[in-house]
Amino acid sequence: MAQPETWTIIIDDVRFRLDRMQLYYEPSSYLISQFFNPQGQSIRTELAINGEPGLWKLIQSHLRGYEILPIKDGVVPYLSKEATLASLNTIAIAYGFTNLQRKLQLELAATRPKKYRLLVRPGTISWDAASSEGVEISKETFEALIVKVACSPLSISVAQIQVTGYRQVVAWAEYNYEITSDKKHTKTFALFESI
Repeated sequence: MAQPETWTIIIDDVRFRLDRMQLYYEPSSYLISQFFNPQGQSIRTELAINGEPGLWKLIQSHLRGYEILPIKDGVVPYLSKEATLASLNTIAIAYGFTNLQRKLQLELAATRPKKYRLLVRPGTISWDAASSEGVEISKETFEALIVKVACSPLSISVAQIQVTGYRQVVAWAEYNYEITSDKKHTKTFALFESI
């Protein structure tokens, strides 16, 4: 029996036609399991799926090998760029589009606003594994502290402090002396940026 040349995904009466090579662009996807048996023989030529045709138009373009990222506003008329990315990611996870999911994860990470944290401790750096995660600071405060560290003769530390979801940018110590007792007080600081 001759194998078909195209397979059709139907979403809200909109038909998306793909050939074998396009379907196998995502070799471990749900679509493969629905259109082909384990030997690669076609078991059906049409599959109806509930979904948003605008999102599936982007998926069809992806399966055809086109770069669909970055997403522009208005691609799906009633969804923002962020909502379109999140919805595509949900579909990629649900349908096993691992190539698309990997690309979307990078795009989502790039569009997520950065957050910044400052940790302050008395004494020198001896942060324990269960250290607090400090306080959130603004981007402006973060940048001002970076300039301060870069332009001041501070004792820069190489200690690496772990804060979940953040990477350490710099850690340093500042020393203050009590004039009356000639006692040295140390505070240690660390700046973090979300990843």
